[in-house]
Parts: sequence; C-alpha cells; structure tokens
Amino acid sequence: MVVKRSPYVIGQWVRDERFYGRCDLLDELAEARSGSFWLAGLRRIGKTSVLRQLERRVTATHELALYWDVEDADDVAGLGYGLRDALYEVEESFADAEIDVTTLNGKDDDPFGLLEELAERINRRGRKMLFLWDEAEALHRLDAMARHWLRAALERFDALRVIAVSAPRLVEGEDLFTVLDAATPTATRLERRILGPLTPDAALAVVRQDQLPRASRPVIDPATTSAIARHTGGHPYLTQLLAKRWLECGDVDIAVRELAADRSLRFFFEVDMSLIDAAQHDTLRAVQRGDAKNL
Repeated sequence: MVVKRSPYVIGQWVRDERFYGRCDLLDELAEARSGSFWLAGLRRIGKTSVLRQLERRVTATHELALYWDVEDADDVAGLGYGLRDALYEVEESFADAEIDVTTLNGKDDDPFGLLEELAERINRRGRKMLFLWDEAEALHRLDAMARHWLRAALERFDALRVIAVSAPRLVEGEDLFTVLDAATPTATRLERRILGPLTPDAALAVVRQDQLPRASRPVIDPATTSAIARHTGGHPYLTQLLAKRWLECGDVDIAVRELAADRSLRFFFEVDMSLIDAAQHDTLRAVQRGDAKNL
C-alpha cells in the first residue's frame, strides 16, 4: 500500500468538496422558503457542516444568510459579541445586497438593538433573511426576559427563516424545542428534524474521498472501504477517523483495536451517552444484548 498524506478531515466542520451526503436534507432546508427548522443531533455528527454547506448554497442564490454561533450566549453580552462576530463574516456578501453591516450603530452588548437595526436595513431592501443558529441549546441559559427581547427583535424582520442546530438532550427538564420556540417569532415556528448518520453510499464515498482530485484520494480496495464504513455505521467523524488510522497502519482490524483503546474516543462516547435520555439508553442496551427485535 502506498501511504499518501491523509485526505481525511478530523474534528472540523467541512463544506464544498469535503462535504458528503445530506442531499435530501439540504434540499428541504434550502427550498422551504417560508419554513424554519430545529435540527438535533449528537456530537460531531455534522451539524455545523450542514449549516455551513447550507450557507454556501443559499448565498450562491443571493439569499441573505447569517451563520450565528450562540455557544457563548451565557448572557446578553455573550449573545451580542457572537452576533457581532457573525456580522463580521458576512460583510462582503451583505454589501453585494447593498446592506452595510459595518455601520450598524448598536452596541456589541446589545444584540437586540443590532438585530432591530439590521432588520430595518434588510426590510428596506425587500430581502429575506436566514439565520443559521449553531449550538442553539445555549439559548436556554438566557433568562426569560432576554429570550422575550430576542423574539421581539426577530419579529422586526419582514421575511425571516431560522435553521437552529443543537444536541437532542432535554436541558434541565425543559425541552429544547420549547426554548428555541420561545426565542423565535410566532410566524416562524420550528419544525423538528433529526440528523443521523450518513447513508451507506455517502459513507463509502467519504472513505474513498470521491470528491477530491484523483491524485489526492487514498488508494483503497472495495473490501477495506466497506469494512471501514461498516465499523463506523456511517458516522462522519468516526468514518474519517478510522479511515485515517487505517491509512497510517494499513490494516482495518489493527486500526479498530487502536481506536477501541483510545481514551479520547472513549470520552467522546461518554459525552454522547450523556446527551440522550433514559429511553434511548434502554434502546442501546437492548441492541447490545441482541434484543432489538423486541423494541
């Protein structure tokens, strides 16, 4: 086997030629011109990548899209700083729509004022607005008044959609769907979707890296490709991780054993297990015992 430089992306979001699968989901999210969605999934299943790929797709059609990571929204100031960072990223694309976000007068610690001023400029141009909220479970840390003001600010937009992604877990007894709805305009109620593993065909394409130039792809036979995809169940992060380890050692079984002993990967699974509820734990135990047919 000829070992090349690894083409696999581990632990980072991807888009364009590095993004695989999810075609039906992206079609639904992009084409639902008046619909908003809550997309829930476990860690490193590809939530941020879906948002970033959707951002690239809709901006190519000249729709205004703002990727907004609200992970640090521990309070109103944190929400505001995240919004200012998001606006910095879209200066060029918004300028093409004759909307200058560099001259917004709102203070960084006042996201509601920034949003209201942004809404006024976008409405004046008769444009639609798409918010792409990442780590949206963080919104539960805002108090009820802050969520009320966030909702009121969002209602200033004449045409608004929201795509929010988060972990699926219930947070402190409060359904995340309720939290997100409380911060979303009434006319923009969120539909739920679950982000699961890649389809078998997409997982195989990831292992082969079909979308890269041929010279950059790994040299891999069909049996090895299928074994890697089978071991990882189509999980995009695990698929790339195992494929990279195989590329380094040249043997799938050895790569699997090495990863099984990897403490960082064990921690990854422990965190994932903490993000699911008791019923889901019971389902996994049944599958492990071979009792899935009785579920």
